[in-house]
Amino acid sequence: MDENGSVDRLLEIVRAVKAKGPLVQCLTNYVSMDFMANGLLALGAQPAMVHSPAELDEAISKVKAAGGAVSINIGTLDLSWIESFKSAVAACKKYNLPWVLDPVAAGFTALRTSTAVELLEMGGCGVLRGNASEILSLSGEDGAAKGVDSTKGSDGALKAAKSLAAKYGCVVGISGAVDYVVSPEGSIFSCAHGVPMLQKITASGCLATRQ
Repeated sequence: MDENGSVDRLLEIVRAVKAKGPLVQCLTNYVSMDFMANGLLALGAQPAMVHSPAELDEAISKVKAAGGAVSINIGTLDLSWIESFKSAVAACKKYNLPWVLDPVAAGFTALRTSTAVELLEMGGCGVLRGNASEILSLSGEDGAAKGVDSTKGSDGALKAAKSLAAKYGCVVGISGAVDYVVSPEGSIFSCAHGVPMLQKITASGCLATRQ
């Protein structure tokens, strides 16, 4: 597909989202919650921010019934959030609903890296989206993460993305000046539409994952 065809297809998807108004369950960090909710509303989706393990199974069953989606962001990580993430993944598997993972700052601390890997190992991830440092770290390489920011170019994580996509059977997105999307079969789509200003806006990457 050429670039014009790709853009046309993306526009079709955006219009479909606006028409359907899908319910999107977000387990996201405290920094980005409001931004995520407003971003989803602007896109035409309906956000839900349930994060208690006591109600996630019920909430995700209703998301499934509504034809919605589940997104997990490990930004403000602590042990209670980890319990919620695991509960959400278990519910997604129970109801056969693929989920999206944003492994924020994987590679910056051992807990972040191990948590993201453990969630992936639980199975059922449909999309993994991270910057180059995060993707490299999840593949066992040194991503040299600088907090939530990447110190690597997105093209430097393509090999790692292919490996992760094949291993977990999910689509892997690498964000950067050039964004890459890698399929489980190894196909690669790129989009060189990076916006430098996004690096100055907190949670812009988190929002990109939701959308």
